[in-house]
Amino acid sequence: MTNGKVRQPDMLNRRAFIAGVGALAAAGAACRSRAERGVTILRLSHSMTAGRTALHVLADTFREYAEQATGGAVRIRIFPSGTLGQGIAADDEE
Repeated sequence: MTNGKVRQPDMLNRRAFIAGVGALAAAGAACRSRAERGVTILRLSHSMTAGRTALHVLADTFREYAEQATGGAVRIRIFPSGTLGQGIAADDEE
């Protein structure tokens, strides 16, 4: 609290989040030798329908950025409408 005002925590904006996750995916893919790693495929699931919904547009934008940032070393498959499961059940899948 400063001068009677409560300080709000800094919010992570969407662009910074996408850049950070893309960098993390690139770093993970770079941990193995080029010959060993091939293409890493990540699954991204969300609960909204495919199309122009906010979550699907964000997921598709993230997919484009991550694939571009890694030069195609990381590919992301998007599963809309809870295809991989709902909530915690989807998080536990391997």
